[in-house]
Amino acid sequence: MILNNIALYGSGIPRLNYQAETATLNNLIRDWENKPELMDAITYFDLSDWVNELKDANDQFNAKYLSRTQEYGDANPDTIKSKRDETNTAYYALRDRIDALHLLTETPPSPYATVINQLNALTDQYNVLLVNRKDTAAPENDQKPPLQE
Repeated sequence: MILNNIALYGSGIPRLNYQAETATLNNLIRDWENKPELMDAITYFDLSDWVNELKDANDQFNAKYLSRTQEYGDANPDTIKSKRDETNTAYYALRDRIDALHLLTETPPSPYATVINQLNALTDQYNVLLVNRKDTAAPENDQKPPLQE
């Protein structure tokens, strides 16, 4: 019964944009809290703690998302651009330093090879993410502020 209710909302919930995912989870939880047959199933399978945790995590995420969105709205675009430029400069300086240390290593194997491979893998994954987001995102889904504690 619970699986049938989840199926009503589709299997792609994790692929939704942040707002749609949060709204979908809110709707699911509302069903579980208000429909007697679902309430009975939650009780029967002793899922109340899990439902409460899901609800709490979804509420916390939504609050953080709204807070970040407000911060972005309040931020000066010039400040954001300058911070991006500073970050790029620092990244390229770090990358160049790691590359130089790798090249100057006299005794193979270089201890920097693993770091270089990991950075390259992260860069590749990020580039794939950007391409996929660009190809599949609707205009309102494009902007997803990063969340951090």
